[in-house]
Formats: sequence, C-alpha cells, structure tokens
Amino acid sequence: MHNNKTVLSGNIVKLYPLKQTPEGLQVASFVLEHSSMQKEAKIDRTVKCRMFCLIVGVSSEQISQLEYDSISVEGFLSQNSKAQVVLNVTKIIDKGT
Repeated sequence: MHNNKTVLSGNIVKLYPLKQTPEGLQVASFVLEHSSMQKEAKIDRTVKCRMFCLIVGVSSEQISQLEYDSISVEGFLSQNSKAQVVLNVTKIIDKGT
C-alpha cells in the first residue's frame, strides 16, 4: 500500500466562495502560501510554494478557521481536471492569527 499524507503550513492568500457538490456537500477552496528554511544536502535553503487546497464536506467550524491568516493543514495530494496538484485537506491542525 502506498502512503499519501501531506502536512503544510502557511498563509491563506486567497479564499474562494463556498461551492456545493451535486451530493450537497459544501466545498471550501483556498490557496495556501508556504515559506520556510529547509536543510538540503546540509545547506540551508529558502523554500516557497503556493498550493491550491480543497476541503470537501467542510464544517462551520472549519470555515471559521479559514478566516485566520496562517494555518496548518493535513491531507492528501491529488490532481484536478487540469492535471494541477491539489491538497485535499482532511484536517485543520492549527490556526494562527
């Protein structure tokens, strides 16, 4: 079995309006911008990326947590219909200020 678990923290730079699936589930989508220092081959490296994130079946509590500037999330990676990488959020780990 293959593992696909991703944890990412950063700042929410874009929050899209809520949508609904044909099954009636609420979907929240946002762009998370990450910036950190990482060690690579014993050298410090500044790492930056933007990740499109989705939460399917989002709760009212999760929606309120998305109003914070910074957030840490856990989920799995997939591709959308445009072959872009998407982080499907299964859990909000921490919210910043």
